[in-house]
Amino acid sequence: MKLKWMVLMVVLCGIVMVGSANAVSLEEIQAAIHQKGAAWTAGENEIWNKPTSERQGLVGTILQRKNLPAFSTQKSFQTLPPSFDWRNSGVVTPVKNQGACGSCWAFASVGELESLAVMNVGSVGQEYPDLSEQFLVSYNLSNKGCRGGAMDRAAEFLKQFGTPFEACKPYTATSKKLPLPCSTWKEEAETIESWSYVPRTVEDLKAAVYQQPIATAYLVYTDFYSYTGGVYEHVSGELEGGHAVLVVGWDDANQCFIVKNSWGADWGEQGYFRIAYSQMANEVEFGTDSVLYKSEIPSWIWLLMPSTRGWTDF
Repeated sequence: MKLKWMVLMVVLCGIVMVGSANAVSLEEIQAAIHQKGAAWTAGENEIWNKPTSERQGLVGTILQRKNLPAFSTQKSFQTLPPSFDWRNSGVVTPVKNQGACGSCWAFASVGELESLAVMNVGSVGQEYPDLSEQFLVSYNLSNKGCRGGAMDRAAEFLKQFGTPFEACKPYTATSKKLPLPCSTWKEEAETIESWSYVPRTVEDLKAAVYQQPIATAYLVYTDFYSYTGGVYEHVSGELEGGHAVLVVGWDDANQCFIVKNSWGADWGEQGYFRIAYSQMANEVEFGTDSVLYKSEIPSWIWLLMPSTRGWTDF
């Protein structure tokens, strides 16, 4: 009996030691940033302070890697400005918070559709559309709700069914299907006409973002949770999972993309982060499964919207 207990204690101690070896502290991340000369800062924030299990629950995107670079294809890109940011044109809807649910794939997908709605209407004095992420989380059955989803499956769902306004199916941060959406969801649901992949290169992604904000995916490592500002590049930590976000611009001077996250406005740079171009070609795989939507939003859509938020002219 004593021998069995000794064996059990050795196994448990081994598990604890392995866990400790794989863990990374804030001080270790800060030291790695300094050592590698990275241009970003790490610190305590609402996401970093969450228990490990809760943090891992935020990264729920399934990377399928279907938009690999087409190295053999010769392309001529239009001349793009050295920096660009859709926020300056009032096109990007406010930062949201996915809460304790791996629904980032739905937030990034809906975020792109919301920006399209703003761009297609383009009328002074109107309001930001607030479309329902929960509709995708609950009813996009080819994805896994709070346990994750793929960008192409979300795009196909938006093409076939679309999504209504937030008030029709409010966000609950669960995969539950009940209560059902409002009875008029079919009439007010906004769809996309078509979608296509954006090849995973810096120039391809910039060219796509110049048309509209683009939903994309990548791999999150532990150090990313501690991001508080600057141009992120992976320096330390273990792989946590796949994540989806909305690319809204770029800055050649700092060699980075400008990105909208769905972890609330208190994380990062008021809910946004900047990420180095170099992270497209390393283990982070930024720009994976980027999707470009095409959609025509009819002007009568605004008649269904509650008067709560304003947006600026562009």
